[in-house]
Amino acid sequence: MAMLGLQNVLTNAISRNSDFSRGFYVTSGDAIMIGLMLVAIGAGIGVLGAIIGLRRFIEA
Repeated sequence: MAMLGLQNVLTNAISRNSDFSRGFYVTSGDAIMIGLMLVAIGAGIGVLGAIIGLRRFIEA
């Protein structure tokens, strides 16, 4: 029930302000760069996790 009410409020707020969605424009170059950055960050986190995990076995 709360979700339906929130959906109704947000839908009415967005439809009244037609400029709301005009600010959200992503070019294909931006999308590719965002994707590459996410992959690089994920790889970095994975490397750190592997180093921390393997360090326990190497020291033991």
